Amino acid sequence: METLLLLLSGYTLFLMTWVFYLALMNLKKVRHSLHPIAKAQAYVLLFVGYILDVTLNITVGTVLYADPPRELLFTARLQRLKKKGGWRGDMARWMCDHLLNQFDVGHC
Repeated sequence: METLLLLLSGYTLFLMTWVFYLALMNLKKVRHSLHPIAKAQAYVLLFVGYILDVTLNITVGTVLYADPPRELLFTARLQRLKKKGGWRGDMARWMCDHLLNQFDVGHC
């Protein structure tokens, strides 16, 4: 039961971080035309998203890639690993191609 709860928690953290990423990439496209109040709210989202990203990288990223974090952000880990061969590189390239770069070309 504890293992199931840990898996569910990790997946929830992954989904929450991804949702924040999607929202922030959308805000990035319109950042120059945002009203100051909307821009202030976007910075709040950016801060929360940053905290989620760091937490995801340290916890889920470490377990998922069986590799201790050398970077602060999950994308930086993916950028490093995708240059390598093997299963870690394959998984990092898949995540970049299918979950991140589709919403922000060249993100990782």
